[in-house]
Amino acid sequence: MTTVTLTAWEVAPGVLVVSVGRNTAVRLCLEIYADAELISGLDLIVQCWTLDEIDRPSLTGLIRAVSAGTAFAGWHGGIADSFRNSTHYLQMVGGQFVAHGPQGGNHAAGSSDCAGDLDQFAEL
Repeated sequence: MTTVTLTAWEVAPGVLVVSVGRNTAVRLCLEIYADAELISGLDLIVQCWTLDEIDRPSLTGLIRAVSAGTAFAGWHGGIADSFRNSTHYLQMVGGQFVAHGPQGGNHAAGSSDCAGDLDQFAEL
């Protein structure tokens, strides 16, 4: 596999960003996972796909790629709430989004134990 150099990019729900070497491709469909030749050459898959279903060929391709060492990344609902009806996907990810907790209140940095000291990140 080649080394991937990543730069910042923006994605929206329903957008997959995949990288092969220094090349980055954005795909708006899950069928890319079923393309064995393409998926086997990937170093990284960044997924942002929420509340959908995945067909068996796409799921199989994704799981095979990750099992073979392709890095799989995402955030929030883009991976944790993608394919609720697929137990194989949920096992690969290692969990599932269930619900947001109570909303409201003061969630400013330092206001709770979970916020911790975020001042160190202010200059990033």
